[in-house]
Amino acid sequence: MQYRRIQHWIEWQATKHGLAVVKLPAFYTSTRCPKCGGEMREYVHRQFVCEVWL
Repeated sequence: MQYRRIQHWIEWQATKHGLAVVKLPAFYTSTRCPKCGGEMREYVHRQFVCEVWL
């Protein structure tokens, strides 16, 4: 499935359920903690650990 098609489906489902979709830039999203938003340090090759939630 095309990326744009998936994006449109997610936006449609969110609207249908009264939710807002927030688009974020992809830059450094893999190294940000999903809980606190803080910068995570590399633990092992390409695996990151949050300093706050250890």
